[in-house]
Amino acid sequence: LGAAAIGSHGVLQALSEALDSKSKEAAHAREAATLSYGALARALRHGFEPYGVPALPKLIRLLADKDKKVADAATVAAEAMIEGLSTLSVKAVVGALYEGMGVVGGGGRVRIECLKLAGMLATQAPGTMGPCLPECIPLVIECLNDSNAKVQTAAEEALPVLCSCVQNAEVASTLRDFIIDALKKPDKTFDCVEEVLMTTFCNPMDGTSLAFMMPIIIRGIKDANYELVKKSTVCASNLCALIKDSSDIAPFVPLLLPLLEKNVEHSSPNIREATQTARERLLEGAGDLVDPAKRGTAVGACVRDSLAAAVPSLPEPVATYLSHTCAALLEERLGGVVRVQNFRHAVPRAPTRLHTVVTRRSVLNRAVVTTVALRTIATTHHNSQLMRRMMRVLRRTTVPA
Repeated sequence: LGAAAIGSHGVLQALSEALDSKSKEAAHAREAATLSYGALARALRHGFEPYGVPALPKLIRLLADKDKKVADAATVAAEAMIEGLSTLSVKAVVGALYEGMGVVGGGGRVRIECLKLAGMLATQAPGTMGPCLPECIPLVIECLNDSNAKVQTAAEEALPVLCSCVQNAEVASTLRDFIIDALKKPDKTFDCVEEVLMTTFCNPMDGTSLAFMMPIIIRGIKDANYELVKKSTVCASNLCALIKDSSDIAPFVPLLLPLLEKNVEHSSPNIREATQTARERLLEGAGDLVDPAKRGTAVGACVRDSLAAAVPSLPEPVATYLSHTCAALLEERLGGVVRVQNFRHAVPRAPTRLHTVVTRRSVLNRAVVTTVALRTIATTHHNSQLMRRMMRVLRRTTVPA
């Protein structure tokens, strides 16, 4: 019957109702439904993603279920989904994991399991998980400070795994142990900052590397030790000069800029001087500041609206899944690097992906997908969200439609 039968035969609705049942007598139903999600994820793998991904937040919440069997079943099901997840779906699921990392109490189980799942994503899809780390690392730091020793241990174990996503060679090798040590132990901040200042960087700084370094630098700038404040400020200045793309620094501007603005009037002339330089470099690095999520959100909305108009019968979870994965596909292949050959290779893959998923439901042909979605997404919406300097490159070349 295939994945399409799950929706057409009411399987998802029955499973969803069982997951939502609250009575004590319904614990067996919740356990069975949860295990069913895991079994379907293992059997259908990517074919189950349009249905499984939207259910992941419910499974994460069930990790805190009072019935241990239900919580154990939720662990099994969540791991099955993450194990079979395509790289294009990573950004669609990290929100549920981040929400779980913020759950306090309950013995810390939700936090522990979500940290493990985040580590699985980092291992399976480092290139896709890496850009998600600016939001993830602060949550991991919160878990490091949890009063529950098991949560602290899980966070400490997750840091090296997440660090494997880093692209910058100096951060990934020379500075790796210093950074992880400083994230675990705030009293190691000074040593880490000094090591960064002594390091010669031969590679540009990407957002994934900044996700690990910025919490340490910001902590140093906030410190009462004037020497640490100055060195951290100089460190921030140096890193901003290495920025590869303004979207890499975007998540940190709201955190770093107010601190620098405040220290412009610092009592120490050395700190004032260092702060002024750091502020200028931060603003220069931010430059044509672009919200990292803006482009993907715009492209995803375009896919979803186009599919809704072309195929009214397509279930909303499927349409949402397609919007996320197609946006991720174009971002993975096109975002950040403007090369015409990338368009030649990536653009045909979008309709192929849409066609593969949608035709499982026998409701849409490839021609409609190509006309309605692809041309609008690839040549208009994605390009219109590129930074100005990238758009200038594209205007000087001929991009296939």
